Amino acid sequence: MSRSVLYRCCFYLLALLCAGMGCQPRQKREIEFRFDPPFRKEYRYALTITSASLIRRYVNDVLTDTANKNITDSIRLDFTVKNIYDMDSILICKLTFHDFRKKIPQIRARIIGLPNGEQFVHSNPFALFDSVGYYIRGRSIQLVINRKGIVKRVDGIEDLIDRIAKGSHNQTSHVRRILSDYISENAMKDMLNRIFTVVPQATVQQAERWVRNVTLVTKAPVKISNLYTLTERSGDTAFIDIESIVSATQSEGGSVYMKGKQTGHAQVSYMSGMPIDYETSWETITSVTSHLYDVVNKEHFHLNRISSGSH
Repeated sequence: MSRSVLYRCCFYLLALLCAGMGCQPRQKREIEFRFDPPFRKEYRYALTITSASLIRRYVNDVLTDTANKNITDSIRLDFTVKNIYDMDSILICKLTFHDFRKKIPQIRARIIGLPNGEQFVHSNPFALFDSVGYYIRGRSIQLVINRKGIVKRVDGIEDLIDRIAKGSHNQTSHVRRILSDYISENAMKDMLNRIFTVVPQATVQQAERWVRNVTLVTKAPVKISNLYTLTERSGDTAFIDIESIVSATQSEGGSVYMKGKQTGHAQVSYMSGMPIDYETSWETITSVTSHLYDVVNKEHFHLNRISSGSH
Protein backbone atom coordinates (compact mmCIF):
# COMPACT_ATOMS: atom_id res chain seq x y z
CA MET A 1 0.00 0.00 0.00
CA SER A 2 1.39 3.38 -0.99
CA ARG A 3 2.04 6.11 1.58
CA SER A 4 -0.64 8.43 0.10
CA VAL A 5 -3.25 5.68 0.27
CA LEU A 6 -2.25 4.95 3.90
CA TYR A 7 -2.66 8.63 4.88
CA ARG A 8 -6.04 8.73 3.16
CA CYS A 9 -7.24 5.63 5.03
CA CYS A 10 -6.09 7.05 8.38
CA PHE A 11 -7.95 10.31 7.69
CA TYR A 12 -11.21 8.49 6.89
CA LEU A 13 -10.80 6.29 9.96
CA LEU A 14 -10.36 9.33 12.23
CA ALA A 15 -13.38 11.01 10.63
CA LEU A 16 -15.52 7.93 11.29
CA LEU A 17 -14.33 7.68 14.89
CA CYS A 18 -15.04 11.36 15.51
CA ALA A 19 -18.53 11.08 14.01
CA GLY A 20 -19.27 8.04 16.15
CA MET A 21 -18.15 9.83 19.30
CA GLY A 22 -20.27 12.90 18.53
CA CYS A 23 -17.34 15.27 18.03
CA GLN A 24 -18.38 18.85 17.29
CA PRO A 25 -16.32 21.90 16.38
CA ARG A 26 -15.18 23.75 19.50
CA GLN A 27 -17.47 26.71 20.22
CA LYS A 28 -15.96 30.11 20.90
CA ARG A 29 -16.10 30.84 24.62
CA GLU A 30 -18.58 33.63 25.41
CA ILE A 31 -16.99 36.56 27.22
CA GLU A 32 -18.32 37.55 30.63
CA PHE A 33 -20.01 40.91 30.99
CA ARG A 34 -17.83 42.26 33.81
CA PHE A 35 -15.74 45.21 34.92
CA ASP A 36 -12.65 44.85 32.73
CA PRO A 37 -11.33 48.17 31.36
CA PRO A 38 -8.24 47.79 29.14
CA PHE A 39 -4.89 48.53 30.71
CA ARG A 40 -3.89 52.21 30.56
CA LYS A 41 -6.92 53.29 28.55
CA GLU A 42 -8.53 56.52 29.76
CA TYR A 43 -12.29 57.00 30.14
CA ARG A 44 -13.44 60.55 30.75
CA TYR A 45 -16.87 61.29 32.21
CA ALA A 46 -19.17 64.11 33.25
CA LEU A 47 -21.54 63.40 36.14
CA THR A 48 -24.47 65.60 37.15
CA ILE A 49 -26.54 64.90 40.27
CA THR A 50 -29.59 67.08 40.87
CA SER A 51 -31.91 66.60 43.82
CA ALA A 52 -34.93 68.42 45.17
CA SER A 53 -36.52 67.82 48.57
CA LEU A 54 -39.99 69.02 49.48
CA ILE A 55 -40.92 69.12 53.16
CA ARG A 56 -44.67 68.54 53.45
CA ARG A 57 -46.27 69.56 56.73
CA TYR A 58 -49.35 68.02 58.33
CA VAL A 59 -51.97 69.37 60.70
CA ASN A 60 -54.05 66.70 62.46
CA ASP A 61 -52.71 64.13 59.96
CA VAL A 62 -53.97 66.23 57.04
CA LEU A 63 -51.49 67.49 54.46
CA THR A 64 -51.43 71.28 54.35
CA ASP A 65 -50.81 73.47 51.34
CA THR A 66 -48.86 76.05 53.30
CA ALA A 67 -45.55 76.18 55.11
CA ASN A 68 -43.94 73.67 52.74
CA LYS A 69 -40.23 74.08 52.12
CA ASN A 70 -38.38 73.15 48.94
CA ILE A 71 -34.62 72.46 49.02
CA THR A 72 -32.53 71.89 45.88
CA ASP A 73 -28.97 70.71 45.38
CA SER A 74 -26.95 70.22 42.20
CA ILE A 75 -23.35 69.22 41.49
CA ARG A 76 -21.30 68.44 38.39
CA LEU A 77 -18.12 66.39 38.52
CA ASP A 78 -15.74 65.79 35.60
CA PHE A 79 -13.17 63.03 35.94
CA THR A 80 -11.10 60.38 34.15
CA VAL A 81 -10.75 56.72 35.12
CA LYS A 82 -7.75 54.63 34.01
CA ASN A 83 -6.78 51.04 34.83
CA ILE A 84 -3.17 51.18 36.06
CA TYR A 85 -2.75 47.71 37.61
CA ASP A 86 -4.59 44.58 36.52
CA MET A 87 -4.90 41.39 38.56
CA ASP A 88 -7.14 38.35 38.25
CA SER A 89 -9.87 39.40 40.66
CA ILE A 90 -9.30 43.13 41.18
CA LEU A 91 -8.00 46.20 39.40
CA ILE A 92 -6.35 49.35 40.66
CA CYS A 93 -7.65 52.39 38.83
CA LYS A 94 -6.54 55.99 38.89
CA LEU A 95 -9.30 58.60 39.05
CA THR A 96 -8.22 62.11 38.05
CA PHE A 97 -10.47 65.10 38.73
CA HIS A 98 -10.94 67.78 36.09
CA ASP A 99 -13.64 69.94 37.62
CA PHE A 100 -16.16 70.22 40.43
CA ARG A 101 -19.09 72.61 40.41
CA LYS A 102 -21.89 73.11 42.85
CA LYS A 103 -24.94 75.19 42.05
CA ILE A 104 -25.22 77.77 44.77
CA PRO A 105 -28.76 78.39 46.08
CA GLN A 106 -29.96 81.95 46.34
CA ILE A 107 -29.73 83.42 49.82
CA ARG A 108 -32.42 85.90 50.80
CA ALA A 109 -32.16 87.86 54.03
CA ARG A 110 -33.63 91.01 55.46
CA ILE A 111 -31.48 92.90 57.90
CA ILE A 112 -33.24 95.22 60.32
CA GLY A 113 -32.11 97.28 63.27
CA LEU A 114 -28.62 98.25 62.06
CA PRO A 115 -27.42 101.59 63.50
CA ASN A 116 -26.94 104.45 61.05
CA GLY A 117 -23.69 104.19 59.14
CA GLU A 118 -23.02 100.59 60.12
CA GLN A 119 -22.43 98.26 57.19
CA PHE A 120 -23.49 94.63 56.96
CA VAL A 121 -20.56 92.38 56.00
CA HIS A 122 -21.79 89.18 54.37
CA SER A 123 -19.61 86.10 54.48
CA ASN A 124 -20.63 83.68 51.77
CA PRO A 125 -20.97 80.23 53.40
CA PHE A 126 -20.63 78.60 49.98
CA ALA A 127 -17.38 80.33 48.99
CA LEU A 128 -15.44 77.11 49.61
CA PHE A 129 -17.26 75.35 46.77
CA ASP A 130 -16.06 78.03 44.34
CA SER A 131 -12.45 77.21 45.14
CA VAL A 132 -12.81 73.41 45.10
CA GLY A 133 -13.18 73.30 41.33
CA TYR A 134 -9.89 75.17 40.98
CA TYR A 135 -7.81 73.25 43.50
CA ILE A 136 -9.13 69.81 42.58
CA ARG A 137 -8.11 69.99 38.91
CA GLY A 138 -5.44 67.47 38.04
CA ARG A 139 -5.57 65.81 41.47
CA SER A 140 -5.92 62.04 41.61
CA ILE A 141 -7.04 59.24 43.89
CA GLN A 142 -6.68 55.46 43.56
CA LEU A 143 -9.51 52.93 43.52
CA VAL A 144 -9.43 49.20 44.21
CA ILE A 145 -12.30 47.66 42.22
CA ASN A 146 -13.30 44.02 41.79
CA ARG A 147 -14.69 42.39 38.65
CA LYS A 148 -18.26 43.03 39.80
CA GLY A 149 -17.56 46.75 39.65
CA ILE A 150 -17.58 47.19 43.44
CA VAL A 151 -15.17 49.80 44.76
CA LYS A 152 -13.48 48.11 47.70
CA ARG A 153 -11.09 50.88 48.71
CA VAL A 154 -10.33 54.53 47.99
CA ASP A 155 -6.81 55.87 48.59
CA GLY A 156 -5.65 59.47 48.48
CA ILE A 157 -8.77 61.31 49.68
CA GLU A 158 -7.08 62.61 52.85
CA ASP A 159 -4.22 64.14 50.87
CA LEU A 160 -6.71 65.65 48.43
CA ILE A 161 -8.69 67.29 51.26
CA ASP A 162 -5.47 68.65 52.77
CA ARG A 163 -4.47 70.26 49.48
CA ILE A 164 -7.92 71.83 49.01
CA ALA A 165 -7.81 73.15 52.57
CA LYS A 166 -4.38 74.73 52.11
CA GLY A 167 -5.29 76.25 48.76
CA SER A 168 -8.56 77.72 50.02
CA HIS A 169 -7.06 78.82 53.38
CA ASN A 170 -9.52 76.70 55.37
CA GLN A 171 -9.02 74.22 58.17
CA THR A 172 -8.88 70.62 57.00
CA SER A 173 -11.66 69.61 59.41
CA HIS A 174 -13.92 72.35 58.01
CA VAL A 175 -13.27 71.32 54.41
CA ARG A 176 -13.82 67.64 55.23
CA ARG A 177 -17.15 68.43 56.89
CA ILE A 178 -18.41 70.62 54.04
CA LEU A 179 -17.33 68.20 51.28
CA SER A 180 -18.28 64.95 53.04
CA ASP A 181 -21.38 64.51 50.87
CA TYR A 182 -19.46 65.07 47.63
CA ILE A 183 -15.71 64.40 47.93
CA SER A 184 -14.99 61.75 50.57
CA GLU A 185 -14.22 58.04 50.65
CA ASN A 186 -17.86 57.10 51.21
CA ALA A 187 -19.15 59.63 48.67
CA MET A 188 -16.81 58.31 45.96
CA LYS A 189 -17.75 54.70 46.73
CA ASP A 190 -21.47 55.54 46.58
CA MET A 191 -21.14 57.41 43.30
CA LEU A 192 -18.98 54.84 41.50
CA ASN A 193 -20.73 51.73 42.83
CA ARG A 194 -23.98 52.94 41.31
CA ILE A 195 -22.52 53.10 37.81
CA PHE A 196 -19.91 50.33 37.78
CA THR A 197 -22.00 47.54 39.37
CA VAL A 198 -24.40 47.34 36.44
CA VAL A 199 -22.26 44.46 35.13
CA PRO A 200 -23.34 40.96 36.32
CA GLN A 201 -19.91 39.28 35.98
CA ALA A 202 -21.58 36.61 33.87
CA THR A 203 -22.50 35.94 30.26
CA VAL A 204 -25.91 37.40 29.40
CA GLN A 205 -28.09 37.38 26.32
CA GLN A 206 -30.76 39.76 25.10
CA ALA A 207 -33.84 39.94 27.38
CA GLU A 208 -31.96 38.36 30.29
CA ARG A 209 -32.31 39.94 33.74
CA TRP A 210 -30.13 40.12 36.79
CA VAL A 211 -30.32 41.72 40.24
CA ARG A 212 -27.64 43.82 41.93
CA ASN A 213 -28.06 45.66 45.23
CA VAL A 214 -26.15 48.81 46.17
CA THR A 215 -26.09 50.41 49.62
CA LEU A 216 -25.32 54.13 49.83
CA VAL A 217 -23.71 55.08 53.13
CA THR A 218 -22.70 58.75 52.83
CA LYS A 219 -25.70 60.34 54.57
CA ALA A 220 -27.53 57.28 55.93
CA PRO A 221 -27.68 53.66 54.75
CA VAL A 222 -29.97 53.65 51.70
CA LYS A 223 -30.50 50.38 49.85
CA ILE A 224 -31.09 50.38 46.09
CA SER A 225 -32.34 47.00 44.82
CA ASN A 226 -31.72 47.07 41.06
CA LEU A 227 -33.32 44.87 38.43
CA TYR A 228 -31.38 45.12 35.16
CA THR A 229 -32.65 43.92 31.77
CA LEU A 230 -30.44 43.60 28.70
CA THR A 231 -32.84 44.98 26.10
CA GLU A 232 -30.43 45.04 23.18
CA ARG A 233 -26.82 44.41 22.25
CA SER A 234 -25.48 46.25 19.23
CA GLY A 235 -21.87 45.41 18.57
CA ASP A 236 -20.03 46.08 21.81
CA THR A 237 -22.78 48.27 23.29
CA ALA A 238 -25.19 46.72 25.78
CA PHE A 239 -28.47 48.63 26.28
CA ILE A 240 -29.89 48.09 29.76
CA ASP A 241 -33.17 49.08 31.42
CA ILE A 242 -33.10 49.80 35.15
CA GLU A 243 -35.94 49.33 37.64
CA SER A 244 -35.19 49.76 41.33
CA ILE A 245 -36.68 49.83 44.79
CA VAL A 246 -35.12 52.43 47.11
CA SER A 247 -35.50 52.00 50.86
CA ALA A 248 -33.99 52.81 54.26
CA THR A 249 -34.66 51.28 57.67
CA GLN A 250 -34.12 52.45 61.25
CA SER A 251 -31.75 49.53 61.79
CA GLU A 252 -31.14 46.11 60.29
CA GLY A 253 -34.51 44.39 60.40
CA GLY A 254 -36.17 47.55 61.69
CA SER A 255 -39.10 49.49 60.28
CA VAL A 256 -38.79 51.20 56.90
CA TYR A 257 -38.86 54.99 57.20
CA MET A 258 -37.95 55.84 53.61
CA LYS A 259 -39.10 54.12 50.42
CA GLY A 260 -39.48 54.87 46.76
CA LYS A 261 -38.77 53.79 43.19
CA GLN A 262 -36.08 54.44 40.63
CA THR A 263 -36.12 53.99 36.86
CA GLY A 264 -33.49 54.55 34.24
CA HIS A 265 -31.31 53.15 31.49
CA ALA A 266 -27.65 52.56 30.75
CA GLN A 267 -25.38 51.95 27.80
CA VAL A 268 -22.32 49.91 28.74
CA SER A 269 -19.42 48.44 26.78
CA TYR A 270 -19.81 44.67 26.95
CA MET A 271 -16.08 44.04 26.52
CA SER A 272 -14.82 46.50 29.14
CA GLY A 273 -17.82 46.92 31.45
CA MET A 274 -17.29 50.69 31.32
CA PRO A 275 -20.40 52.90 31.07
CA ILE A 276 -21.06 55.00 28.00
CA ASP A 277 -24.20 56.61 29.38
CA TYR A 278 -26.03 56.03 32.68
CA GLU A 279 -29.16 57.88 33.75
CA THR A 280 -31.61 57.30 36.59
CA SER A 281 -34.38 59.20 38.36
CA TRP A 282 -35.91 58.37 41.71
CA GLU A 283 -38.63 59.64 43.99
CA THR A 284 -38.72 58.68 47.65
CA ILE A 285 -40.85 59.57 50.66
CA THR A 286 -39.34 59.78 54.13
CA SER A 287 -41.89 59.53 56.93
CA VAL A 288 -41.32 61.10 60.33
CA THR A 289 -42.49 59.13 63.38
CA SER A 290 -44.50 62.03 64.75
CA HIS A 291 -46.20 62.39 61.35
CA LEU A 292 -45.95 66.16 61.60
CA TYR A 293 -44.26 66.20 58.21
CA ASP A 294 -42.68 64.00 55.57
CA VAL A 295 -40.00 64.64 52.97
CA VAL A 296 -40.40 63.94 49.24
CA ASN A 297 -37.04 63.63 47.53
CA LYS A 298 -36.49 63.57 43.77
CA GLU A 299 -33.08 62.87 42.30
CA HIS A 300 -31.73 62.86 38.75
CA PHE A 301 -28.38 61.10 38.29
CA HIS A 302 -26.72 61.32 34.87
CA LEU A 303 -23.27 60.19 33.81
CA ASN A 304 -22.05 60.32 30.22
CA ARG A 305 -18.72 59.59 28.63
CA ILE A 306 -17.22 62.67 27.01
CA SER A 307 -13.89 61.28 25.83
CA SER A 308 -13.26 60.63 22.17
CA GLY A 309 -12.42 57.31 20.60
CA SER A 310 -14.02 53.90 20.67
CA HIS A 311 -15.77 52.39 23.64
